[in-house]
Amino acid sequence: MGENIKIASSVPLSCNSAINCMAYSSVFKIIITCTEDSTITFWNLLNGRKLFTKVSAHDKEEITQCVMNDSGRILFTGALDGKIKAWNVANGNLIQSFETRGDFEITGMNLLDRKRLLIVVGTDKKILSFVDLKFESLEPVQPKLLYGGINQHDDEILCSDLYNNLLATGGSKGTIKIWSIDSKRLFLVLRDKKENSNDTNQPVYRLLFLKNDTNLNSIILISSESGFLSFWKLSVKKEDQLLTRFYGCHRSNELILSLTTNTDETILITGDTQGFITLWDIKKKIFNTKINCLNTWRCHDSAIVSIKCIPKFQKEMNLDILITASNDWCCRVWTMAGDYIGSFGQETKWDLLDQKSFISNEIDNLEHEKEDTSDKTPQTSIEKSFINDSNFSHSSKFAYLDSLKYFKKPTRTYLPDLINYDINQIINPNQQKIEFNERHLSTSYSKLQIHKLANINVPKEAI
Repeated sequence: MGENIKIASSVPLSCNSAINCMAYSSVFKIIITCTEDSTITFWNLLNGRKLFTKVSAHDKEEITQCVMNDSGRILFTGALDGKIKAWNVANGNLIQSFETRGDFEITGMNLLDRKRLLIVVGTDKKILSFVDLKFESLEPVQPKLLYGGINQHDDEILCSDLYNNLLATGGSKGTIKIWSIDSKRLFLVLRDKKENSNDTNQPVYRLLFLKNDTNLNSIILISSESGFLSFWKLSVKKEDQLLTRFYGCHRSNELILSLTTNTDETILITGDTQGFITLWDIKKKIFNTKINCLNTWRCHDSAIVSIKCIPKFQKEMNLDILITASNDWCCRVWTMAGDYIGSFGQETKWDLLDQKSFISNEIDNLEHEKEDTSDKTPQTSIEKSFINDSNFSHSSKFAYLDSLKYFKKPTRTYLPDLINYDINQIINPNQQKIEFNERHLSTSYSKLQIHKLANINVPKEAI
């Protein structure tokens, strides 16, 4: 295992363990990553520098969820043991600490600032609320059941999303329910696990409201069920609810674990367990057929667990910015066009207002350098074996650097293998049977266990 860690060290890592969630403070221009080793790291988005780190933020318990308040000044984090903490983003100081009841693995957190209300969902099938949040003292707030009854779900709640007065929750057996916050009642059931006698509904891993439409009859909810994307209309008529459903991954037997949109909701952005990010055209708001793919590329070696789309905040910026966080311990920055700006944790820093500092602008120079030195420096047998390996695509000008990252001492910033794929030529998911347990995981919903250094196959001569 030590050898593999040494090999992987040639890739600049943002954190010392897998990233589970990420938040963004618009007022401070800070990206915050939370990891499974209970570390919270604050990064300067403008240049990629690390500001400060909170180690053992949850007493070494894995952090599973985080959410930022509207002002961008207070961060809420939830852990595997059900504890919740509030942090001052400006200095990283702890403001408050809350506890949920019993065995409560937090899988979703939503904040309604105007009501000072924090809604928490988890694997014990309950929806908890912390009401009248106050930050003038460190007195803990007691949780309350937001809705009546012992269990609000018949299955474990894996995700949630909030829009005005409506809360959507998704379960491990495919249940999707809509709740009214004001009336504290169940508003609508889009799908119940009891509807299918064979109980084959796939787990709902992410939910996302399209929030720009104020008309209740036009509100759209997007759900990620394994690798499928479903578009729902909040209609009382069952036959009118599901608008379209299609497979949105590059390979079969994959999951979509991150959903977001740009500010005006013309582009849907998804990230899957293969590390691919995909941009979908939803400008026309027509959801009775498969959505067109605008662009897609691979930006991580493992599952993308969170994506933030940050609108350009300076006139010098040509495009919106995408931030991707992954189980591969990396958090990276991109433009909406797919240009690679950099990775938090790399030695060379960038300037968001200067495109010449982006790593994507170094590619041509590196390629010219490769051509100039190819005749002078003979390749070793190991180099030849890596470059000729079928695992590396020669259609990408990143392939050469990617093939060298395992056995050469890093002299430049690591470049991930960026390859554009045709989303219409993906593998048919029906060709391979997809089987999931209730949470797709043997231990924890948040521990995906996909990125394992031990799985890196490198010849011994290369170490």
